[in-house]
Amino acid sequence: MMPNPWLDFKIIEGENILVVDKENTAWLERCRRLNGDSRIVFEDNPVPYVGNPKTAKVVLLALNPGHNAGAFADECHNDPKLRNTAEKNLRHEPLQYPFYVFDPRFCGSGGHIYWQQKLRHIIYKIGMAQTAKTVCCIQFFPYHSKSANKRAMNSKKRGYLPSQQYNFELVRNAIADNKRIFIMRGETNWYEAVPELRKYKNKRVAKVPRNGNISETQCDEIASICED
Repeated sequence: MMPNPWLDFKIIEGENILVVDKENTAWLERCRRLNGDSRIVFEDNPVPYVGNPKTAKVVLLALNPGHNAGAFADECHNDPKLRNTAEKNLRHEPLQYPFYVFDPRFCGSGGHIYWQQKLRHIIYKIGMAQTAKTVCCIQFFPYHSKSANKRAMNSKKRGYLPSQQYNFELVRNAIADNKRIFIMRGETNWYEAVPELRKYKNKRVAKVPRNGNISETQCDEIASICED
């Protein structure tokens, strides 16, 4: 198992880039040239995953975290409890609410509002606390942008970042454990990075992959897996 590259990472004011990712200077230069909605917002704290991939019953796969005018970055910088919890999430430390944006202390945060909307049908069925314990989301690319950009997120040909390679290994572990996997966004990207995912039988793909929405029927299926 590849060592977790986030163990010593600290969220700071300013750019938040994993040291081993920053060593890929060609990637960093490409990111520096992006602007507009495609700009990679390194000022936001990276979110490679939310929840604990090792203990979750259902694994959601997304493309990369979005960006809304610095809202979540400001929240992390201004709220020490949120910042500390986000760092514990990176290290896979035990949390009462592993999908930490559902921790009642962070109700009303940008992450809470976004994920409550995405997973509302699951939450309605089994409650927010149970959802937080049994669901996790792994991102293809850990850094924020308003719109996804293929040049920034790399490909097999260009070579993936160490942070991405670690996430791909988490997905392979989920496959080995026969966990239910839902691909919310980036189906093609995920298949290229983790080829065994293509033929994995215990997976589902979002009905509307462009916006990553999970259908109500799929939410019912997730709830039935996670309710016990």
